[in-house]
Amino acid sequence: MKQDILQIAKDLEKGNVTTEQAQALLLGLFGVSSRNPIAWGCKTCNKIDWADSKEQLAKPEHVSYRGIDLGSCDGEFIPLYGY
Repeated sequence: MKQDILQIAKDLEKGNVTTEQAQALLLGLFGVSSRNPIAWGCKTCNKIDWADSKEQLAKPEHVSYRGIDLGSCDGEFIPLYGY
């Protein structure tokens, strides 16, 4: 594994791969998925917004407007991933 990491670093330094490609290679090497979350949740108010729902389910504590949370909760949404 150490040799693979060093090879990815060398390829990145030489310009053989882009930063995004190097990140994808490293994610694959460590077995981490770069898939999209299935939901977002707040630890403070325990509200969840599912990725496939059309309406916002976490209102009024979390109201999304152009990527900014305008709701009344001081908590932060974190991505939730499935298996």
